[in-house]
Amino acid sequence: MGKTLLKQVQEVVSEAVEDIRSLGLPPLGAEFAQLHGTDLHQALIAHRATKGFERPNVRGSARRRESSVRGFLDTNASLTTQFNYWDLAAPDRRSFLGARAWLSGVLTDFVPTYRFAFPSGEGVISEQGMTDFFHKLSLDSQWTVSIDAVPYAARIAYRNASLKRVVRERFRAQFPYHWRRMARGWYEEAQKKKLRDPGLHSFTYMFAGCCDIVGVSRITTVPKNNEKDRVITCEPTWNMVAQLSLALDLRECLRRRTGISIQFWQEVHKSLIRSGRATVDFSDASNRNIWSVVKALFPRRVVRHLEKLRNALFEYDGEYYPVNMLAPMGCGFTFDMLTLTLLAYARQFDPAASAFGDDIILNQESAAPFMEFVEKLGWKVNHSKTYVAGNFRESCGAFCDLGEDKLLLSYDLLWPDDEQACYVLGNKISRLVKTLNRGPVRDILVRCYERLHSCFPRDAYAEDDGGDLCDWLFFTEEEGCTSAARSTAVQLWSAMWQRPIELRSASESRAVEGNAVKHDIDNVRLACFLRRGASYGIPTGKFKESRITRDKKSGETLSGVTLVSIL
Repeated sequence: MGKTLLKQVQEVVSEAVEDIRSLGLPPLGAEFAQLHGTDLHQALIAHRATKGFERPNVRGSARRRESSVRGFLDTNASLTTQFNYWDLAAPDRRSFLGARAWLSGVLTDFVPTYRFAFPSGEGVISEQGMTDFFHKLSLDSQWTVSIDAVPYAARIAYRNASLKRVVRERFRAQFPYHWRRMARGWYEEAQKKKLRDPGLHSFTYMFAGCCDIVGVSRITTVPKNNEKDRVITCEPTWNMVAQLSLALDLRECLRRRTGISIQFWQEVHKSLIRSGRATVDFSDASNRNIWSVVKALFPRRVVRHLEKLRNALFEYDGEYYPVNMLAPMGCGFTFDMLTLTLLAYARQFDPAASAFGDDIILNQESAAPFMEFVEKLGWKVNHSKTYVAGNFRESCGAFCDLGEDKLLLSYDLLWPDDEQACYVLGNKISRLVKTLNRGPVRDILVRCYERLHSCFPRDAYAEDDGGDLCDWLFFTEEEGCTSAARSTAVQLWSAMWQRPIELRSASESRAVEGNAVKHDIDNVRLACFLRRGASYGIPTGKFKESRITRDKKSGETLSGVTLVSIL
């Protein structure tokens, strides 16, 4: 059933995407600012439906990956390694120094807390998708760190009781005959130097002895769209731990001084775009935060930690490249540094400007001078997806029709490679059908939606409760779907494999006079009955079915009773 379902959904949705592509609607860009109502919504849905839906092609994927990496390396090579703000024109120098003063105020009480944060994703040594941190701790190959990051990472482990115990046990296992003498020697060395914490000094050497020193970041890619991949780096395991720890401290300073909390600011941006303020989009923003500029912009108390935790070399295909950017995506503090940098620049033009990564929102009058300024510092503004005037705004994956003052629902449609992806894809189409009122895109999606009904099993039908997209139920209003309200327990169970079903009718079996017959009795119980007779508890006689109209326990009609298997 699995393969049949997968192939059917792939075929149905592929035809729909091709039909949408044949409509020739404009891609996301400057034309969107002039569209209104249904025309705007259709164009947005068509763009997101077609930009990433592609049948897997190993050869094409390899070419796209190689092209993306080479473009990334070319961008890195083009970035300046020397920066002096005195070389800027007087107005630009004034803006730069204003941004530096603003950052100095925001980060005035920055002090590393060395708190622990769980890293995710692949490390510099690939583990083929096994990215759980506990799994990494059990492998010798995953104990990696750069030499400059050792003190920072060791301090994090030292302040966490569990990690501290793991490091010590690992050190004793590696040096079973000498660990005590080595640790004592380091401790006494720290005492002679009158260091504040001799235990930390000794522990740092133990930590370094447990790790492999790796001084590079490995370049890899993740899918982005049909045209290019997103290039990221895979960091040494303990570098990632330290980078995330530093990022948390930067976030806390930003929250205390400005009220901007990265944790939920994406949702704030989705609301801000309805105000009609300008939204500025960048190309390869994380790859254009130039390291030489960052060193001149941020306070020294922050820069000295960045220097130690970032890797200065990329490794790709056996070759090494110097890193001229601060760090690409994949580094633990890249996103937070991107937010702080662009927000500092934007606040020089609009004191109420907001930033979430490279998504900038500021007033319309300030947009042009802001974009002109940042381009002089090496940033690349995507003018086709920057919206200052017109009817359309976009930020953080949200899209707004200002004319109707509403957010537009749309989804990226991706090629499904398993059954779960089929359900998610089907539910996206189900919701798009409901949100569109008319138009050729809706007609195509309706035909696709109707064909999907014959692909999914009927016992997977369910009404859309407005929550997350589900990967084991198909949202539909066809008769036979689940409509009863789900209890808290059922909602929790539904995150696993259990599926709530609604009974339209049911029956029960009752004994009548006659010869005993086997009916829903397992073999063991039937054998006991044949040996011991009626005293065993199995009723003698035939069984007859009768209809049930109400639940015996609650008295509710069966249409309102939800049954869940917990086996």
